[in-house]
Amino acid sequence: MDVLENLDHEYTDGSVYQGSLLCGKRHGLGILTCSNSTQFVGHFVNGLPHGLGALTMKTGVEYYGFFVRGRFHGLGMFVHKNGWSFKGQFKEGRAEGYGIYVTKNSRIFCQGLFENGKLVSQADCVETGKQVEAVVEQTYNLVKSVDPQQESQ
Repeated sequence: MDVLENLDHEYTDGSVYQGSLLCGKRHGLGILTCSNSTQFVGHFVNGLPHGLGALTMKTGVEYYGFFVRGRFHGLGMFVHKNGWSFKGQFKEGRAEGYGIYVTKNSRIFCQGLFENGKLVSQADCVETGKQVEAVVEQTYNLVKSVDPQQESQ
């Protein structure tokens, strides 16, 4: 019989998990704090973030939203350490579907459809109240498959 236990567990790498374990794996609501200060607060299934959660990485990057098997997936908000953000749909760790990109200091807002982390639809971009014809292509190279497992190492 599988037993769900609540406990505090310290791993050999210095990471600490507070929450439930099922069959020795993180399961249910918990807090994982890695030795490098990356932290995940939310739901776990089979040892991985799965469901609603908040991730704060050691680099200053933050993500709030839904996870599937440890990856950003579903509605979420990604905030980069440099100040830009993306709010919208994610699929397997990348911006995918409808979303809003906001530059540092909220100077430019772009909304539209994203595929594989890039804006692909005709964007509606606004800068300080006036229509912007185009924004530098590289700014759309959003959320380059940020893998929370790689960031936490």
